[in-house]
Amino acid sequence: MIQNKIFLLIVRCDDKVTFLLTVQVDETTFAAKDAFLLIYSVTQPKSLSFALQKLEALRRLETKCQYIYPNLGPKVYILVANKIDLVRCRAISPDEGRAMADKYDIKYIETSVGFNHNVDELLVGIATQIRLKKAQHQSETTSVKNFIAKSMKLTYKARGFMDRLLQKCDLKTRSCDNLNVL
Repeated sequence: MIQNKIFLLIVRCDDKVTFLLTVQVDETTFAAKDAFLLIYSVTQPKSLSFALQKLEALRRLETKCQYIYPNLGPKVYILVANKIDLVRCRAISPDEGRAMADKYDIKYIETSVGFNHNVDELLVGIATQIRLKKAQHQSETTSVKNFIAKSMKLTYKARGFMDRLLQKCDLKTRSCDNLNVL
C-alpha cells in the first residue's frame, strides 16, 4: 500500500488529496475514502475488464458499508483511460470507455501521464466531484428531514413527485465526460 499526498488550490478552497495505490480495499479503508479512480490502459483490454470488476466489487462493498456505517457519505467513481498517447497501440476506443462509464453511471476521462495530458483536469475533477457529491448528499439529507417534519399534504406529495421527475430528466442529459457536474 503506497500513499502519496497532493495539495490542490481550487477556487480559493484548499483540498488535500491523498492517493492510496492498492488493489484490495476493506470496509475501514472504503469508509475513509471519498473517491476511487479505476485506471486502465487503452492498450490492454484486460485492464478495462479488471477495472470494471473492481468497480463492481467496490459497489458491493459500498452496499455492505452502508449498514456498518449509517452516516457513510456518497463515493465518487471515475474511470480513467490512461496511455492515450500510444495511439498506434490503442485497443480500446474512447467510445468504449464512455459506454462503460455511462453503463455504470460514473465519470470518465482520458489521460496521458507521459505527456501530462488531462492530469490537472483529473485532479481538479476529483476534488470537484467530491465537493458536488457531498453537497448533494447534504441537500438530500436536509430535504428528507424537512419532509418528515412537515405534514404530508397533497401539495407536498405532488411537488416531490414533480421534483423527482424533473431530476431524472436532468440525469439523462448529463455527460460522463464533464467532471464539473454530477
